[in-house]
Amino acid sequence: MSPVSAADVGTVAVITVSGLIGPKPPPDAQPRCCATARHCGPSPQPKVQVIGELTRCGVELSFLVSGSVTNAFRVHQWLPERSICSRHEGRYRREVMINLSAGERDAIEDMDVDALRIAIEEARKAHSSTAVTRLQLYRLGAYVQEAERRFDLALANLRKANAAAKIASSEQAAIRAGWDLASAVDQMKSRARQERRDGERFYVDDHIHEPFTFRPEMTVSVSYRWRTTENDDWSYGRIIFHHHHVARPQPGAFAHRRKLTARQREKELSEALQREWYHMRDLALFSVRDFFRDGGNGADIPETFDAVTDRGSLNNSSLNFWA
Repeated sequence: MSPVSAADVGTVAVITVSGLIGPKPPPDAQPRCCATARHCGPSPQPKVQVIGELTRCGVELSFLVSGSVTNAFRVHQWLPERSICSRHEGRYRREVMINLSAGERDAIEDMDVDALRIAIEEARKAHSSTAVTRLQLYRLGAYVQEAERRFDLALANLRKANAAAKIASSEQAAIRAGWDLASAVDQMKSRARQERRDGERFYVDDHIHEPFTFRPEMTVSVSYRWRTTENDDWSYGRIIFHHHHVARPQPGAFAHRRKLTARQREKELSEALQREWYHMRDLALFSVRDFFRDGGNGADIPETFDAVTDRGSLNNSSLNFWA
């Protein structure tokens, strides 16, 4: 996996244990496994345990990137910040987008960070986020929204503090949250600049529809366009990735599966295949994008590519067709 860069800010680092993926929910919200405030349906609510910047929702782990990644977990892939999980007919689907929308990018570029810092200081002194709210930071995407939410929470804790020690600690927490919010906007500005530069030479279409049925034989098709200079006409291409998923039993899984009914085993297999396909799709998008960012020529991209797996499972370099 490539190191974190400014262009990766606003993405979600996914630590695959098993299950689905979802961002950190607000502390006052009901547990849920989804992004951007969409509930995943009326299924039984899983327990949510917050560990620093990590959120454990059932068997899922994810966190928002703020500059570095702990080595305590195996991080499989960087995913874009807009990851929407919804439940449909008993199945989960995530829509992943590696590109900021035009509206988000324009809003990010137009945001005055100095004015934001002034508003943050005003809000901290007033113990109210009104000054920051006026700036309409929700237009800048989910990464900034999460930083703003933490700042609002810090101000709320500051308002509730009574004892001197509690006031002092809450004040420091509000200062840190304000710094984090300004930093989040700074970092998203870097990402917007990177995507603006990318758009002059290439574009990778991140709208990929999931298959109707998930099977061990998987394919993901990624379309793209590229040109050598801004004055050249666009050239268009597509690459189809192939992967045969091989289930790898986990320790103790045999005893567990003996207790399952045939219907439960079928459902478990379907969910595993779905997770693997999502993982494959995400790797495919980043593979093509990173190829172009490294100066690759679209004419050198093959029409098809078979995943190079690790004993049947995908890893970060499985879809690197140029390696």
